[in-house]
Amino acid sequence: MRFGVGTFALLVPLLGAVGLFPLPISPVTQTIIIIILAGPAIAALLTLPNALVADITTYDASVTGARREAMYFGVQGFLVNVGQGLAEATVAWQLSFFGSSPSRPWGIRLAPLMSGIFALASFLIFKKYSLAEPKPAPAP
Repeated sequence: MRFGVGTFALLVPLLGAVGLFPLPISPVTQTIIIIILAGPAIAALLTLPNALVADITTYDASVTGARREAMYFGVQGFLVNVGQGLAEATVAWQLSFFGSSPSRPWGIRLAPLMSGIFALASFLIFKKYSLAEPKPAPAP
């Protein structure tokens, strides 16, 4: 997860700089290269959160003896939806404030940078994450 978030934080902000510098390749090719390089990170971010929640629920069950997967996945779904809503509101504000047209493109160019900043914050949070070995559940 740390690799995926860290790679995402490094590569996705580059999308905001596509076409700004005189490079020997077209902006479309620049975009394709960045997306290909970020592909594994994006795949990790789309798949690993559920595996992390599964690890947490397994650990919780081994410690408490209770099976509470629905609660954990429900909270995860709620937090994902809250984050998605905040992201959509932030991008809408960003586009209206900084622009979203060829004459005012900075709202669009800043969106990948904001994604990278939030991914970096996530990386720093996950840097402290560690799952200890499960302890056996107490006997009933």
